Amino acid sequence: MDRILPYLLVFAALVVAASIFLAYRRTRNWRQFASKYRFTFKQERWLRKPRVFREIPGRSFRLRKAETSSDTGVLGLELVEMTMGLFGRLPKGLEISKSATSLTEETSSRSILTGDPAFDEKVFVKGANTAEVLRYLVSERRKAVLDLFSWESADWAGLRDNRVVLIERRMVSSLAHLEKRFHFLLEIARRLDA
Repeated sequence: MDRILPYLLVFAALVVAASIFLAYRRTRNWRQFASKYRFTFKQERWLRKPRVFREIPGRSFRLRKAETSSDTGVLGLELVEMTMGLFGRLPKGLEISKSATSLTEETSSRSILTGDPAFDEKVFVKGANTAEVLRYLVSERRKAVLDLFSWESADWAGLRDNRVVLIERRMVSSLAHLEKRFHFLLEIARRLDA
């Protein structure tokens, strides 16, 4: 055991050093992205809770650690949430996701069906007024929602609070990743505007 202990300590030190380096690199990517697009970058303290935000010609944009992320701190692999505000008057209480977001929701409410089997079998839709939701979900918007859900590395994607949302772990692994997701989400938001 005495011979193994130094190796374990070296291994632990390497893991901590690598984690700190990766956290620094992720933060650098947040800063570069904000700088390139002239967004505002804020951070509470060293390598903690970075945020990027700005209005893009009237459309609000946010990049932040997802509230649903269970991993925290420098050593965590955090879920990152990118959101883009939608223009127009969307149906009240509109939420669209791949499935109900909770077991209670699954049992207490049913998804609004559009009559499009390809859409209805893949999507959970809820809203305060079914007729308004159906008027909003024309075929072009249903296609945009399906395109959003087809993003290969998303941990969660959908619409809530008049925003299109993409959540994933790899998002800030590189500046190129961030830019690709930003342009994708902006294009989807334009297609979903009311």
